[in-house]
Amino acid sequence: MRSYYLTTTLFPLLFFLACKNTPHPPTDTLTEATPTELLFETTENGEGLRTETKAVTIANVGDSLLHIEAVALTGPAADRYSFEGPAEQALPAGATQEYSVSFSGGRDLGYREAALSIKTNNGQNGTITIKLHGLHKAGYEGDEEPPLHDVVKTLGIGIDAGWRGLKSEMNAKLQGGEMAVPLFKAAGEEAVTITPVGRYSPAERLPFGYYTRDEDGTLTHREVAVLAGGLAQAQTLFPELESGTDNFTAPEGPFGIYVASESFGRNSYTQDELNEAATNGAYHRARIYPLRDRAGAEVPNSFLVTFEDANNGDYQDYLFIVRNVSPANKQ
Repeated sequence: MRSYYLTTTLFPLLFFLACKNTPHPPTDTLTEATPTELLFETTENGEGLRTETKAVTIANVGDSLLHIEAVALTGPAADRYSFEGPAEQALPAGATQEYSVSFSGGRDLGYREAALSIKTNNGQNGTITIKLHGLHKAGYEGDEEPPLHDVVKTLGIGIDAGWRGLKSEMNAKLQGGEMAVPLFKAAGEEAVTITPVGRYSPAERLPFGYYTRDEDGTLTHREVAVLAGGLAQAQTLFPELESGTDNFTAPEGPFGIYVASESFGRNSYTQDELNEAATNGAYHRARIYPLRDRAGAEVPNSFLVTFEDANNGDYQDYLFIVRNVSPANKQ
């Protein structure tokens, strides 16, 4: 409990200021923020959301009273974000407080980073920081799509894509942190997971899965799932599945990843020699990167697989994170 040493009858204003500025006593209560980061995606031309709002919850999971003393937006793109919620709040043990955070990209396109900083009287973790990551796009399809560089930055995939603009070359020359890994093998006994994390492509339902190749060259395709159709699902982070699942039991031998497009009338493979050549003669339709976290540390037995199903070399048509795999061979 705070003590005040001013006579309120003689000095009411000073008493008020002393009450307001006296810090709360430190506490060792435990606090949690859920989630610890927020990802946003907006469009400039209004084809998608111009402003996106998400929520974060602060919880007092300890045994003592927690005081939220100040809340602020910080970071290089703090002016692109706003929040709603109390700047000061007392949270008893077991209580929670929700804040809503909104992202509006403005006229500047690309990746925009900031943080919601919540100062408390917690002696062990005085300031809670929720990282904010926004992707602001011109719109949907074609030249209005975001570059792969901005997509992976927003997702927290700490790789060097190899270029920063929308388009790149489609030859087999490795770009940035790309690795020549046309085929995989299971790294452990658990299921292999293949998670779609981004898609900027024609608005169609898209089957995908893995394939094997016999000694005589015969291909066997195993569909794992189908990405949902519709324009909104074809121009987004974390596209939804129409059917199927995100994991499979790996075959005993090497396998590759494929996508099957009705719009283009063909499959695209992680092995170059299986791909139909583009009009410019290029056939490198997948770039594969060892997965790295937001800090740049490599994630074991995990890869980002990016496909270019058209011919402009943006390699963000379909993005998958594949886990529990290792290279079967290297080219």
